[in-house]
Amino acid sequence: MMILANALTLFRVAAIGLFWYAMPVHTYAALAIVLAAALSDALDGWIARRYHAVSRTGAFLDRCADKIFYIGALWVLRADISIGLLIMAALPEAILFLMAIASYLGWSRMRLSASVVGKWKMRVHFSAIILLTLGYAIAGQSILSIGFILVWVGYLLSCESIILYLDSLDEKTASATPSR
Repeated sequence: MMILANALTLFRVAAIGLFWYAMPVHTYAALAIVLAAALSDALDGWIARRYHAVSRTGAFLDRCADKIFYIGALWVLRADISIGLLIMAALPEAILFLMAIASYLGWSRMRLSASVVGKWKMRVHFSAIILLTLGYAIAGQSILSIGFILVWVGYLLSCESIILYLDSLDEKTASATPSR
């Protein structure tokens, strides 16, 4: 089952290429790809936990696939999103991606475990991409507006995730430092 969970995780990375290909012309197919990616994000962890196939590598891949999908989807949608919004929305996710790599490789004492904020952040990210894609498909300005608002909410949640991770690093460093 670990192979299935990891395959679902890696599907999100491959889905970006499919999304990029489908988005300009086949917006409903692009929407289906985003929905499938969101479903894979929900299922991969559930399968791993359900069948006791949780691994450090799988958790790392899941975290990275989420960030790659979100940043990639924003990049695909960049023709309709201002470049400033794209950079602002993607920057905290890029920082979290680098923090995840550093943690996985042992370059920092940070243990990046899933948090409630992180789980909500990804729900908001997927919802934003779904609404932006749907808004382009049906030319719905109100749907696009809600999608843009969710991009900003995701940005704030990403910043909060960074703060939580840095706080956990401070706590671990303080507890590991011998007192005089």
